Amino acid sequence: MVSLRLKNCLVASKSRPSGKIKECLDDEVWSGLLPTTRLSIVLLNEYMQGTNNFKEYLDILPFGNEMNTPIHWNEENLLKLRDVYPQLASKVEQQRKNYLSLYTLLTTTAVGKVPFIEDKKTVPFERLVWAMESVSARAFSGVGGLEKDGFQLGAVAAAASVGLAVSLATQPSVSIPGNIIDRETLTLALGTLGALALMPSVVSSQTGASQCVLLPVIDSCNHRSTGANCEMEYDVARECFVMKVKADEGVQAGHELTLSYGNRDNDDLLMYFGFVERANPHDHFVFQGKTGKIRVTKGSREAWETPGVESDTALKGLLAGEQRRLEGLLEKNPSTEKDTASKLIDTFVEEKVEVLKAAIKRC
Repeated sequence: MVSLRLKNCLVASKSRPSGKIKECLDDEVWSGLLPTTRLSIVLLNEYMQGTNNFKEYLDILPFGNEMNTPIHWNEENLLKLRDVYPQLASKVEQQRKNYLSLYTLLTTTAVGKVPFIEDKKTVPFERLVWAMESVSARAFSGVGGLEKDGFQLGAVAAAASVGLAVSLATQPSVSIPGNIIDRETLTLALGTLGALALMPSVVSSQTGASQCVLLPVIDSCNHRSTGANCEMEYDVARECFVMKVKADEGVQAGHELTLSYGNRDNDDLLMYFGFVERANPHDHFVFQGKTGKIRVTKGSREAWETPGVESDTALKGLLAGEQRRLEGLLEKNPSTEKDTASKLIDTFVEEKVEVLKAAIKRC
């Protein structure tokens, strides 16, 4: 079991923290930011202040190309991604534009009386990307219900039973470019009564929980869609987050501890976490048809979107065409000596082929 006291976590809420953030960002601006954007600014502020409170944690957070996410890829690999899966490539392009817009605002007086970032050499654009990426890949959300020192934390708990799906969506009240981390609606599986509804996510849930938190050490656990051996809770009495081995799991010394980040498709895992999960049961395939966006999954057809496709035969033909296209790209670029991004693209494509094969069988 791993426990982490609340005072040892990085948290942000609609109440502005004291110090530089309060001096540089107006109330209306701060409250209108998405929870993840606020937390990213809190993280960036810790870096800028150079305090010892979280120095060791900040030092271990990956920076730049260490993160493996597409926003850090070179132009050649981004073009490869566009060839194989334009849907995701477009999201990456928009993500960079959003980050640039936010950086511009934070380096001017557009959001407060004085710039939050005063020296671009000391805090370049790449450092803002580092903060945004760290939060999008590591932050736990679904935290709410108890105000403590300006942070809504604690009795989030009581919302639902295991497996309850809650749509995630949030809109900022102040329209600020760069405020939104582009992604489609995701689902958040809430824990049992009394358990904290936590998982890495960049959006808040419809339960009213609008906060997110960085949990040093705990947030280093890797993801497993199925077979994760640990789960999260919040101990209200002790004011600490607890990661514990599931009751039905036996973990031997030296074996990896894992958490489920939720029902994530590989688009999401690659863009925000920098990896692709093999045999991902939640993966999907999305492409533009003549009459709209077509989406298929490995599982039930209830989640499929097939606008304008009049028959299973027609859909099967479209999917088979996409399968041939992807397989042709893999044959055209065989796996030899490739950089990390190229290998990720290959794995991503191979998994999309598996989605198409599964979908074709259901037609």
